[in-house]
Amino acid sequence: MDESTLVLEIRPGDTVVTRSGLKLELVRKSGNKARLRFVAPKDEKIELIKSHTPA
Repeated sequence: MDESTLVLEIRPGDTVVTRSGLKLELVRKSGNKARLRFVAPKDEKIELIKSHTPA
């Protein structure tokens, strides 16, 4: 599988958009948690993979 990586510092209200149409918005940041909003085409799979590493 081909992958690309991008590391960004964004502020609440900022949105990142991919070529496939996936939109990622930082809704809120508080301490070590962030609330993200993902908007994607219906055929795009969005999956949460949790890390059990303590923060």
